[in-house]
Amino acid sequence: MVAPSADPAWIITLVHGTWGRGFFSLDKPTKSPRWFEAGSEFRHHLSIELETLGIPAPHFEVCKWSGSNSIAARESAARQLADQLESQQRLNPGRRQLVIAHSHGGNVAVRATTHLKSTDKHILVATLATPFIEIFPRSSILSPSPVLTFVYLAANVMLGVFPFLFLTGIIKPLTQFWLVLYGPLALIAIVAHFFFNSTRQKKKRDRLGKQLVQHTSHEGLTPTQV
Repeated sequence: MVAPSADPAWIITLVHGTWGRGFFSLDKPTKSPRWFEAGSEFRHHLSIELETLGIPAPHFEVCKWSGSNSIAARESAARQLADQLESQQRLNPGRRQLVIAHSHGGNVAVRATTHLKSTDKHILVATLATPFIEIFPRSSILSPSPVLTFVYLAANVMLGVFPFLFLTGIIKPLTQFWLVLYGPLALIAIVAHFFFNSTRQKKKRDRLGKQLVQHTSHEGLTPTQV
């Protein structure tokens, strides 16, 4: 980490996505610079567009991480990026900070904002083709729900034990009545699980939307502009 040689108003940190540096995360020479590297078309055109808006050429930095497609790798990269952003603040007080992240690098950037320890957390984040910004549990009959676990185990008991009891004549007519009743009850339990699960996910999305609005309101922006 070095301080910018000039006096740019902005420090832009670029974060690549999954396998952004190649499958083995090696800095091998390429025919042309990758989008986040010095001399790339992306950096060149971004600097030109900013100058047309009256913004001096920014100082670019790169957050290089493994690019592995795992939650653990992205979490490690998020902490690395948070340390890098805080170091920028210490070396360049008063500079504006922007993170531009591609693909899963967007998840790294968003997660990094939760690890910042400094009081100045007004860092803008722009994501490009990020697949998601929050993970929700998949709604499935195999979800680890207590209700569905009970239904699943009960169904296995029915399929494995009751045919034997039918053949041996052990099951009484009253038991057969409860078997017929079990089907509708199991269906109701599954439908209720999906309903409450979808409601919980909607509440999470609404809460996330409010957080995005609050995060961008101090800049006079909307989440879509960021």
